[in-house]
Amino acid sequence: MVDINKIKLIIFDMDGLFFDSESVYAIGWQKALDYYQIKVGDNFVSSLKGQGARDNDKAIYDLCGNMSLVKKIRQYRTDYFLDELRKGNVKLSYFALEIANYLKQRGFLIALASSSFKETVDALLSTHNLLNFFDFKVTGSDVESVKPSPEIYNKTLELADCRPSEAIAFEDSLYGILAAKAAGVEVCHIGESNEKAKAISFASYSNLKDAYFSIF
Repeated sequence: MVDINKIKLIIFDMDGLFFDSESVYAIGWQKALDYYQIKVGDNFVSSLKGQGARDNDKAIYDLCGNMSLVKKIRQYRTDYFLDELRKGNVKLSYFALEIANYLKQRGFLIALASSSFKETVDALLSTHNLLNFFDFKVTGSDVESVKPSPEIYNKTLELADCRPSEAIAFEDSLYGILAAKAAGVEVCHIGESNEKAKAISFASYSNLKDAYFSIF
């Protein structure tokens, strides 16, 4: 078990963890693929969850073999997502703001580490008046390789001047967990039961509230 007394930095993933955004992304992807008449299998859209933009673009390119079309599909999905964001349909995840505020009050540094591009991250944060909420923020625009590469986590640790043993992360996707572990950061898995994710995490809970009151 992690020794909380030695922890200085708490790192949150964004999509699916701090914000309930994955379902909106999924609908956007499906609408974009349908609009451009790209046929996909039942599990294709769900396979995009937790991946960075470059990996998702490659997956779509492998389907259609046309990078110009890939860009159009991404733009369609982005426009859909931003429209839903403006409508107030992209919510904070259950207990996300509460746990972050509690941790700040207890003196922890808090960071956001996301594979999404900076423009998307800032749009989400700004809409919820959280643009300057986190002590540190690292996005897919700040690194060469996104999760499951450890680069996002390595950069977050560098900015916070923390050793891996002084941080813990909250992640909902296997890619995110692998990224944190590769950087030497212990991870608490949040979300639906996933045996592989649970096996490499120090703890696993269905939501952030249960995690907070169990760990801290």
